Amino acid sequence: MSRRIRRKLTRRGQEKVDCPEVDECLTLDERGIVDWTKLPNDTVIQLFSCLNYRDRASLSSTCRTWRNLGVSPCLWQGLDLRPHKCDSAAAVSLAPRCRNLQKLRFRGAESADAIIQLQAKSLIEISGDYCRKITDATLSVIAARHESLESLQLGPDFCERISSDAIKAIAICCPQLQRLRLSGIREVDGDAINALARHCHGLVDIGLIDCLNIDEVALGNVLSLRFLSVAGTTNMKWSLALQNWSKLPNLTGLDVSRTDIIPNAALRLFSSSPCLKILCALYCPALEQDANFVSNNNHRGKLLLSFFTDIFKEVASLFADTTNKERNVFVEWRNLKTKGRKMDSVMNWLEWILSHSLLRIAESNPQGLDNFWLSQGAYLLLCLMRSTQEEVQERAATGLATFVVIDDENASIHGGRAEAVMRDGGIGLLLNLARSWREGLQTEAAKAIANLSVNANVAKAVAEEGGISVLAILAKSMNRLAAEEAAGGLWNLSVGEEHKAAIAEAGGVKALVDLIFKWSITGGEGVLERAAGALANLAADDKCSMEVATVGGVHALVKLAQDCKAEGVQEQCASGYMQHLLVRTCMIHPEKGCLTCGVSVALFWLSVYGPFGEWYVRISSAVSFVMTSFLFLQAARALANLAAHGDSNSNNAAVGQEAGALEALVQLIRSPHDGVRQEAAGALWNLSFDDRNREAIAAAGGVEALVALAQSCSNASPGLQERAAGALWGLSVSEANRQVTPIDNTDVLWWGLGNNRVFSVKSFYEKLLIREEVVHSSSSIWTPEVPRKVHPFSLLAARAVILAAESLRMWKIVCVSWCYMCKEADEDVNHLLLHCECTMNLCIAIGREGGVAPLIALARSDVEDVHETAAGALWNLAFNPGNAFRIVEEGGVPALVHLCSSSISKMARFMAALALAYMFDGRMDGVALVGASSESNSKSVNLDGARRMALKNIEAFILAFSDPQAFSAAAASSVPAALTQVTESARIHEAGHLRCSGAEIGRFVTMLRNSSSILKACAAFALLQFTIPGGRHAQHHVRLLQNTGASRILRAAAAAATAPIEAKIFARIVLRNLEHHQVESST
Repeated sequence: MSRRIRRKLTRRGQEKVDCPEVDECLTLDERGIVDWTKLPNDTVIQLFSCLNYRDRASLSSTCRTWRNLGVSPCLWQGLDLRPHKCDSAAAVSLAPRCRNLQKLRFRGAESADAIIQLQAKSLIEISGDYCRKITDATLSVIAARHESLESLQLGPDFCERISSDAIKAIAICCPQLQRLRLSGIREVDGDAINALARHCHGLVDIGLIDCLNIDEVALGNVLSLRFLSVAGTTNMKWSLALQNWSKLPNLTGLDVSRTDIIPNAALRLFSSSPCLKILCALYCPALEQDANFVSNNNHRGKLLLSFFTDIFKEVASLFADTTNKERNVFVEWRNLKTKGRKMDSVMNWLEWILSHSLLRIAESNPQGLDNFWLSQGAYLLLCLMRSTQEEVQERAATGLATFVVIDDENASIHGGRAEAVMRDGGIGLLLNLARSWREGLQTEAAKAIANLSVNANVAKAVAEEGGISVLAILAKSMNRLAAEEAAGGLWNLSVGEEHKAAIAEAGGVKALVDLIFKWSITGGEGVLERAAGALANLAADDKCSMEVATVGGVHALVKLAQDCKAEGVQEQCASGYMQHLLVRTCMIHPEKGCLTCGVSVALFWLSVYGPFGEWYVRISSAVSFVMTSFLFLQAARALANLAAHGDSNSNNAAVGQEAGALEALVQLIRSPHDGVRQEAAGALWNLSFDDRNREAIAAAGGVEALVALAQSCSNASPGLQERAAGALWGLSVSEANRQVTPIDNTDVLWWGLGNNRVFSVKSFYEKLLIREEVVHSSSSIWTPEVPRKVHPFSLLAARAVILAAESLRMWKIVCVSWCYMCKEADEDVNHLLLHCECTMNLCIAIGREGGVAPLIALARSDVEDVHETAAGALWNLAFNPGNAFRIVEEGGVPALVHLCSSSISKMARFMAALALAYMFDGRMDGVALVGASSESNSKSVNLDGARRMALKNIEAFILAFSDPQAFSAAAASSVPAALTQVTESARIHEAGHLRCSGAEIGRFVTMLRNSSSILKACAAFALLQFTIPGGRHAQHHVRLLQNTGASRILRAAAAAATAPIEAKIFARIVLRNLEHHQVESST
C-alpha cells in the first residue's frame, strides 16, 4: 500500500514554498497487516497530542517504544486534572512526567492538596475551580513550591476559606506573578494588596471578583497594573477608588460589571484616567437607569462596554484600519497576520472578562435583557466560543447553556434566544466543540446542546447536523460529567417522536443503558437521572421500548428502582421546611432535578452569616434527598412506559418477571416525593394488565401500598390521583385476561403454563402446589392460568388435581371430610372455589384493606381523568356483593350518583352507572341482611333510599343518550339505517377499550331479566357499547355472549311488551351486532 504525504510548508520571506511530494510505502507482510510500530516518532507524538489522557495511557501500553514516546516532554507541558480524581497517590505516579509541566488545571480541594506531589517546579500557570474548600494553608504551600508561577486563577465559585493571609504568602513566594484572579473572598485587606505591590513588580492583571470587601486605596499602589476587574464586588467605596486608581500609570482596562457604580463615578474615570482605554460595565443598574448617561456618547475616547452600547462597534474601534465588519471583530483579530503584543493582551483580557460576566449574568437571569441577548449577547457568546483560550471557550458554551433558560423550575427556555443561536451557526460550532478531545469543552458543549434542544426547531437542527450521533458517542465517555451532559441532550431530543428512531439507530439506547450499569456502582445521580429520563422517553415508543428491553434496559432500570431501599434513610434527612427553602432559594427543577447556581450561592451566604454547621449539613442532606428522588422518579417513569405496550410487545411481562421489579415499585409507592409515587403508581397500573403481574403485585404488598396512597392523595395532584385510582382499578380485575388467538379461522386456546401451550395436568398441579418459599396469592384460586373463556370448564378439567379433600379421597388417601378452610361443609372442588366463605374473603383484598373509602374520595375529584379511574375501580369492586355493600356503607352511592350525573367524562358517567347497576341488581341484598343482623358496629344504611337515588340517576344517564325521534323511527321500522342512527347517538367511543370477563357479560345478560325496567335498559345499553363493530374487544364480547346463549334472552328483551323502549331498541342493536360479527367470522 502506498500513500502520498505532503510535508509542511516552508517560508521564504513572505512567499510560501511547497516542499516536493514524496512517496512513502508502508509494506504489508504476507497477512496484510500494517506494522504501526514503524511509524515515524514525530507522527506518533502528533497522534498522542490529539488524544485525551486516558487514550494516551492506553496507546502507551501497546509497546515499549510508544511508552517512551508517551512521556515526551512536549506532551506534558499542560495538564488538565479536572476530569479525573487526583489524590496524592495519583500525583506521585504522574510526577516523573511533570518535570517540565508549565500549565495545570485542577478541580476541588483534594486535587489542590495533591498538586505539590507532582514536583512540577517549572509551573507558570495554575487554574482551579470548585475551590470552596481550599484553605489558606493549601494555597500557601502551592505558592511556596512553585516560585516561577506567573498566573494563578481560582474561581468562578467562591473561595470562602481563603483570606488575605494566603494572598500575602502568594506575593512573597511568587515574585514573578503577572496575573492573579480570585473569586468570592470575604475580605482582601490593604496589607495583602500592598504585599503584591512590593514583591510582584510584573503584576499586570488582578481580578478580585464577587468579593465582599476590598481595599480600594491599596489597589492604587500596584503601579504595574494594566487590567483590573472588581466585577460583582460589593461594598465598593467609589470615591476612594477614583482618587487612587486614577493615579495608576498603566491602567488600560477596568471591569466594574455587576457593581453599584454610579454615573458620576464612571464619568470621572473617563476624565481622570489618562491611560484607561476600556471600561466594562455590564449589568450596572445605576448606569442603565440614568437616561442622561445612556444618551451621553462623549466618553473621551474611552470604550464603554455595556448593555446600552454596541459592544462589537466599541471593540472594533480598536482596529479602525483593519476591521471591515464590526460583528466579526474577534474573528478578524485572530486572523491578523501581524499582531501587536499589547493589543493581544488587551483582547485576551476582554475575552476573559466578557465570558465571565456574561455567564454570571445568565445565571442570575435578570429581567429586561431580551433585547440585549437577541441583538448582541447570543452572537457575542458564539464569537467567544472561537477563542484560543480554552477557559473562555468553556465559559461561553456554559453561558449559551444558561442564558436560554428563563425558568429553570418549569424547564422552559426562551425560544427566540435558542433560535438566534441556531441562526448564527451555533449548532455546528457546539457540535465541533463536542467532538474535541478536551473533555472540559466536550462537557460544556454537550450541556449547551442539551438545553437548546428543548426547543423543537433547534432539536431538529441538532438532528440534521449529526448531533444525535455525537451525543451517543459522547455518552460512552469515561468522563462522568461529559457522559451526564450527553445523556441530558439525548433526554431532551427524545421528547420528539421524530428523533427516537434516530437515537436508537445511533446506538443511543445501549449507551444509556450502559451508563446506568457503569455509574450505579460508583455513584453519580446526575448521569443516572438523565439516562433514566432519556430511556423513559424512548420507552414510550413501541420499537424503542423493544430495543431498551433487548439491551438490558429492564434490568438496569429495576436496579435503579431497587436502590430506593438503600436510600430510604435520606427521607429522614430532608424535612419539609428544607425542601421548601430549596425550592424557593435554589430553584429546583421538578422534572429534571436541575440545581442552578442558586444552591452554591445559598450555601455560601449561609456559611458567611451562619450558623454554618447545622444549616449547611441539613440543606446538603435535603439536596441529596431531592436529587435521589428525581432519579427514582425517572426510573419509575421508564418502567411505566416500558410496561405500556402490552398489546404490541412482551415488555409488560418482562418487567413483571424481572427479579425485584414489582417489589421496588411498591417500595417507591411509599416515597415522600409525589412525583415518584405518581410514576410508580402509573407503572403498577400498566403492569396490572398482565394476569401474573397482578398476582405478584398483590403478593408484594401492592394492594396495601396503593390503598394507603389513595387514602393520602385526596389533596395531591390530579396525575397522582388518577394513577392511584387506575392502579387499584387494574388490580381490582377479578379474572385473568387471556387472549383468544384465531388460527386458520379456528378458535384455538393457548395454555399459558405449558412450554408447548398445551394443557397438562402437571403444569396445572405445579401452579396450584404451595411451596414454603413462595408466597401463595389468593387470587390464583379465583383466577387460574387458563383462558377466561373456559373458566367454567377449568374446574371440571382440574377436578382431579386440585388439592381438595375430595381429590385426596379419590387417590385413596384417608382424610377428614370437612373443609380445611371454613371447617364446615364437605371439601369438594365446587365448595372450595364457589361456596367457601374463607375463599370468598380472599378475593376481595382491596375492600378488606380499606381501599373503598379512598376510591370514593377520589371519585369526588374535579379532574376528569381521576373520575374515570376511580369509577372504573369502583365498578370492578362492586361486582363482589360484599364490596358493593361496603361501598354503600362508606357513602359511595352519592359519589357515584354525582359522577353519573355531573362528570364531564362520558366514560366516568358510564362506569358509575354500571357500578350502581351492580350494586342494586339484587345480589347485594343477602349481604345487606347479614350485615344488618350482625352484632358488629356496622354503619346504618338506608338501602331503599340509596336504591331509588341510584336507579333514578341510571335512568337519567340512559335517557341522555336517547333521541325520542330516532327511537320512534327505529321502533316503527326494521330498516338498518334507523338502528344505525340510534347506535351513533348512543355510542361512547372510549367504551370500546373496556374488556369484560365472561362472568361480567353473564351478569349483564341476567340483568336483562331483572324486574327493574331501568336495569334492563342499562344492561342492554352496556352490551351495546361492548359489541359495537370496530371496538377493540367487541369480537371477544360477542364470543362470550354466543357461549352463554344470550341471543334468546336478547330476543325476549327486544319483544317484551312491558320493557321500556330503550331496552327494546338497545337489545335489537345488540342482536344485530352479534349477527354482524357472525357474518364477519364466516367470511
